[in-house]
Amino acid sequence: MPAEVVDPLVQKVMGAPDDMLLTVSDVFKYELKHTPHSFSSLVCDNCGEMVVEGYARILGEKKVCIPCYEGLTGAKE
Repeated sequence: MPAEVVDPLVQKVMGAPDDMLLTVSDVFKYELKHTPHSFSSLVCDNCGEMVVEGYARILGEKKVCIPCYEGLTGAKE
């Protein structure tokens, strides 16, 4: 983007009062639930690259990576 478009936006943010940019609350207790992550992987049946199972897609009888899935189906993730 040209500087004449970007500069006024940057100046607006840099000059904005704190309360316009963020909200600060009192301290409160927050319970974070830990969910286990899986790094199990497989080999894409189309391109042969390793892919984490959570990012694999089923396409017919094949398990494929997202780029192959998009390329084969034309669908965007």
